[in-house]
Amino acid sequence: MRFLSIVWYKVLPAYFGGQKGIALFNHYLSVDAPLDCLCSKNNESSINLPYNTIPALPNSKTQFLNPFCWKTIIATARKQKSTHLILEHPYYGIAGFLAKKILKIKLIVHSHNIEYLRFKELKKWWWPFLQWYEGWTYQQADLNIFKTTSDCNRAIHQFRLQQNKCVIIPYGTGGSFPFDEKTQARKEMEKLHGINADEKILLFAGTLDYLPNAEAVKAIYTIIAPELVKKGLLFKIFI
Repeated sequence: MRFLSIVWYKVLPAYFGGQKGIALFNHYLSVDAPLDCLCSKNNESSINLPYNTIPALPNSKTQFLNPFCWKTIIATARKQKSTHLILEHPYYGIAGFLAKKILKIKLIVHSHNIEYLRFKELKKWWWPFLQWYEGWTYQQADLNIFKTTSDCNRAIHQFRLQQNKCVIIPYGTGGSFPFDEKTQARKEMEKLHGINADEKILLFAGTLDYLPNAEAVKAIYTIIAPELVKKGLLFKIFI
């Protein structure tokens, strides 16, 4: 068994939530089986990674439509003797479908949310096309991985997926954090930023060049913060 993970955007080094989610997923998966990560050229590899990185994909949001990128994925899977292809998000569905048919390998789609819903909320005119394509990609997969029960159930019913081909792997973190370490971290934050002991700390960590994250920050200071003030709560927000 050998995995080929397709990561089409920058996640290494992993600083933010989504980046860490993918980096840690590949990290722990590679403990049990060899894993190669075919990623975009702007990823920075590290000798400390337990898996092999191949930064050969372009730094472009339109790369999914490029047949040369499909060819790169198939050629890499053949060269590495991959038995399982993992797509981070469904956008490379065509490449995954072709690799599955040509190389007779298993296709896994690692979903981080239901993609078309985000763009529907953003009122993008092309969201119905993404809805169809996303569902089609899930249907081609031998296994679909979702982050939440609600996403999994929605996908099963809306896209008519087989339940035994869908699993839930929640977003996780690396390492463990004992209570005493949390307490010490809190004390250091209080000292560094002048936080009172009775103040709550709200933390948002995400890349702000990604529109949904930027919208979330806007919601924090226009909706959440005013409501906390109304309720008389003491808090500090860190972005």
